[in-house]
Amino acid sequence: EHPIEKLHLHIDKPYYTLGDTIWFKAYITSDMHQPSALSKVVYVDLINSRDSLVQSLKFAVTDGVAYGDITLSQTSFKPGNYYVRGYTNWMRNFDPAYFFNKSISVGNLIDNELLTHISFANSLNDKLPKISARILYKDQDNKPYSDKKVSWNVEPEAGISMKGKGVTDQ
Repeated sequence: EHPIEKLHLHIDKPYYTLGDTIWFKAYITSDMHQPSALSKVVYVDLINSRDSLVQSLKFAVTDGVAYGDITLSQTSFKPGNYYVRGYTNWMRNFDPAYFFNKSISVGNLIDNELLTHISFANSLNDKLPKISARILYKDQDNKPYSDKKVSWNVEPEAGISMKGKGVTDQ
């Protein structure tokens, strides 16, 4: 009496960069995995890592298939992890487990090259050796990279790795 649809999006790549286009083909099936004649529109949402809807689009369905693309513009998207959710209006009447969900990573192709200079200082603290590192960040024009968020990671050959975050000073 109430057929259940299932949607699958065949996406062209597992990860993207800003400015790329996500190309996909949507398959809508029902009753023994046959193409569904019930829905005529597929809805595709892009949701960021904070579960906020960034973009929602709809695409026409013909014989249980839809084709589409989503442009990852630099004005609407930022580098990070997103997930694609696909569904039909009919599917909203049933369990959301039938919705299509897939995680994708979006990176930034622009390489903001930084110049770094690292200096180390050794000292003893309560008879234990202490090593301090000072990292000087400069941009491509040799100007200090000040008041910017940075993260660091130390991976010694033997021992415990350390990592942290901070903000550069003047």
